[in-house]
Amino acid sequence: MKKLLIALMTTTAAISLAATAEAADKLKACWVYTGPIGDFGYSYQHDQGRLEV
Repeated sequence: MKKLLIALMTTTAAISLAATAEAADKLKACWVYTGPIGDFGYSYQHDQGRLEV
């Protein structure tokens, strides 16, 4: 019975946190490159991932 109560409380907390996270402002992000994007290395692949986001 104690495990069921803990599971219900955890589920309720997770749902309430998800609801408040959805109401937050739009997320802002930035990318830091270690070199030029045109070198077709790590920075190029990093930029390709950024474009997919």
